[in-house]
Amino acid sequence: RARREALTAQNAKAGWKAGGLWPVSMAKPLMSRLLLDNSNNSADNGHQQRLPETPRARLTKRPALGVVPAELTTPRKKTDRRTYLDSLATQASHPSTRRLLFRKLEKVFDEKDYELARLRQENEALKVRLEGTTAGRRKRVVPDPNQRFVNIEQIRRAQIAAGRVENPVAEESRPESPEEADDCIVVG
Repeated sequence: RARREALTAQNAKAGWKAGGLWPVSMAKPLMSRLLLDNSNNSADNGHQQRLPETPRARLTKRPALGVVPAELTTPRKKTDRRTYLDSLATQASHPSTRRLLFRKLEKVFDEKDYELARLRQENEALKVRLEGTTAGRRKRVVPDPNQRFVNIEQIRRAQIAAGRVENPVAEESRPESPEEADDCIVVG
């Protein structure tokens, strides 16, 4: 008697579902790229091959916003996104279809955000590169009135004053402590 009460249709379905053998979304097997539209019409060696069919009554319970689930594509244009959002707002559709539409819209926005971030980063890199390539404002070297030509020391001072070159010679030649000055070895 307990066996007869336990083996109900509901318990059997729950067992299939718990085992992972029950399709969560009925539309998912129908969207398979392996499923052909005319597969039931093909003949093999003179006799027709019979494929399992999904009952039509189950498919009509969950219409996907008035379109077949396989026709839902990722919207690329603004008008497509507007159509998807309008259909979500106006029609009471099945939650799985709603989730599918939101996933597709989220994918589009993620792609747009990535492209925008990439272009901004590329723009910043080009700006930095442009700043490095443009010549800075040159400062005129003031010649010594007692000399005929300008020497390298005066050019270096003008570059340091303009901020184009730091003063590495002064930092290297100046010892930090008097003890460091005695630590050098003179070869000669």
